[in-house]
Amino acid sequence: RRVAWWNHFRTIFPRFGKAGSRSALLHNPDAEYRHASLLVTTATGVDLISPNRDGSVRVSGPDRSRSNPYQLPTLTFSKLRRFAFLRWLGTLGALLLGFGGLGAGAMPVMNNPYEDFPGGALITRMLQTSTALCFIGIGLIVVAWLVMAPFTGVTLRHGRPHTGVLSMSMIRRTFVAWTLPIVVGAPLFTQDIYSYLANGSIVVQGLDPYSAGPIDLLGTVNLLARSVPLIWAHSPSPYGPVALGAAAAISWVTNDSVVAGVFAHRLLALGCVALIGWAVVQLARRCGVIPQAAVWLGVLNPLTILHLVGGIHNEAILLGLLLVGVKLGLRGADRVRLDLVGQGVWLIAASGFLMSCAGMVKVTGFVGLGFTGMAVARVIRQPRLVAIGLAVAAQVLVLVLSVVVVTWVTGIG
Repeated sequence: RRVAWWNHFRTIFPRFGKAGSRSALLHNPDAEYRHASLLVTTATGVDLISPNRDGSVRVSGPDRSRSNPYQLPTLTFSKLRRFAFLRWLGTLGALLLGFGGLGAGAMPVMNNPYEDFPGGALITRMLQTSTALCFIGIGLIVVAWLVMAPFTGVTLRHGRPHTGVLSMSMIRRTFVAWTLPIVVGAPLFTQDIYSYLANGSIVVQGLDPYSAGPIDLLGTVNLLARSVPLIWAHSPSPYGPVALGAAAAISWVTNDSVVAGVFAHRLLALGCVALIGWAVVQLARRCGVIPQAAVWLGVLNPLTILHLVGGIHNEAILLGLLLVGVKLGLRGADRVRLDLVGQGVWLIAASGFLMSCAGMVKVTGFVGLGFTGMAVARVIRQPRLVAIGLAVAAQVLVLVLSVVVVTWVTGIG
């Protein structure tokens, strides 16, 4: 009986042994994630997290060497709960901003279509309230974004971050959650979108957008021209043929509908932000930067969401083309360095074309040609001045050919 009694308690008492041999079995992280609450699962997307718990991000030095890489662990469940709160906080801010924008947003001067949106008839008559909702929403998004920094590997002190990082899928979901309420709402902070719509209509009608302003060409009774900001009403278009070509295509497809035109321009901006995100990740990996941190700073940034998506600015097109062009240009330079000259030339030409198109949105895009041109000059096996001269000549040739092709295709310029 004593033996049976002792064996019974041996089965329930903890055993001594190698440190961690049994204690590790008492806490199963997979079970912790598997039984996550609906709130955490919805807000974080833990179902998409890589099952590799001992490190999800491999980071190397800026020289891209593998001599001293280190692993960044994934987030624990307790930290995921904090992230879930931050994500919902930012989503609440986006909802307040989207709803408040129906009253405090950049409305057309006549026949405001946003009054027909749910709650629009009420909020459009409450300017102070809608403005307050917008500012509160902006504040919530900014606070959530700032506090989220440690979860992306960003550290405010020197040294390596050890708090773990989000998966890229969670950052993408966060971006969708923070932008969707803004996408379906009114334009925010600027009436430049109506200048885009008016210039697109001018091009579709076969008029020259560089000869006069929207009011002069479309007339004072045109609804699109009436909504153009006064500073641009009598000014020729400052935009290049790529921006005007995109605006003309949207004008033709939407038949100059304000709501459909705004939504189409937003979809175009979102597509270009997706290009920005892809290029930022690729460039971050090239430079030995944590991709999640780069996306947090460059894409999830409230400036990106509010300016490019909320304000629907043409800079979204410019940055998307420019950053993809930079990535292709640097990859082309790498191919030339490896004596894969044929591949390198095609990549460099594609890079120059994309950055030339970025400059044909706004002229600041042409700056990228000089940056990649110097990268190409470094891999040309010629004396320094000769290499720089060849790189400059190549970029100028691509620029000229790009302008000729784009102006011929669009008929603008």
